[in-house]
Order: sequence, then structure tokens, then C-alpha cells
Amino acid sequence: MGTSVFLDCVLVREDKPADVLGYALYYYAYSTWSGRVLFLEDVYVKPAHHRKGYGTFILRHLSKMALDLQCVRLSWQGLPDSDAAKFYRKIGAAENSVWSNFKLDVDGMKRMSEQ
Repeated sequence: MGTSVFLDCVLVREDKPADVLGYALYYYAYSTWSGRVLFLEDVYVKPAHHRKGYGTFILRHLSKMALDLQCVRLSWQGLPDSDAAKFYRKIGAAENSVWSNFKLDVDGMKRMSEQ
């Protein structure tokens, strides 16, 4: 796979390195039709720190990074009826009504690789 970074993260912490309040795991992908995309794989803020601006901070930071690297979008997935989805809608994130998500789990990949 080469020596490039496959996955990176942003940590939100207090004064001490061990005081992690939240994080975001992300990577860069490429859309054939659009160009470079920053994909947010996971974002988490400890429940005790919800509604304190940390989620907004994380998405603002990732948005700036994506723009600096000329990404055409910042994308992620979420459960539609969750508190997180309410937050995403509140900050102006658009839900993708065009594309469906598909996956092959390990068993599916094994079956596919044997065909």
C-alpha cells in the first residue's frame, strides 16, 4: 500500500494529553465525478461534553482542512434518527438522497473472491 497515511485523526482534549473529550477519524478518498473528498469515518464526543461546541469545533476544523487541500466535499454517514443527525442538520449538512450505501462483509468478500 505504500507509505502514505491511510487514516488520520483529530483529538479534542483538555490541558493534559490523557484528557481526550472527543475525536474524529478521517481519510481522503477520490470521487470519479467530483475530485478529492475528505471522508469522516467516525466522530465522537463524550456525552458529558455534548452541547459544549466540541462537535462544531471538529467539523469546522475538518472543513478548513478539506478546503485547504482543495477537497470538493466533506462526507460522512450517520443514523437518520439520531441526536447526531439532528446536530448535522442544524449545522447545515445535506443528506444524500441520491446514493445508497452498499457493503460486503467478510463473508460476502470471501464469496465474491471465490466466484
